[in-house]
Amino acid sequence: MKSIKDKAAEVFPSHCNANTDASNFKKRIGFEAGANYVLDAIIECMPKTHSFNPNEVIDIIASVIKELKK
Repeated sequence: MKSIKDKAAEVFPSHCNANTDASNFKKRIGFEAGANYVLDAIIECMPKTHSFNPNEVIDIIASVIKELKK
């Protein structure tokens, strides 16, 4: 699995054209910000204690992902 930063660079690569480089740089920043937002939303819904039902956590995470996909 690639890091968010590596995937952003793959999706919006650098080019020899300065205009394309600048545009893709902005897109990479937006891609990384969006991916980090999703991670933060998932982490926020995780139980704060170590005693939890793993199946419930999976259901909660699935619910958060479903909501984020809307």
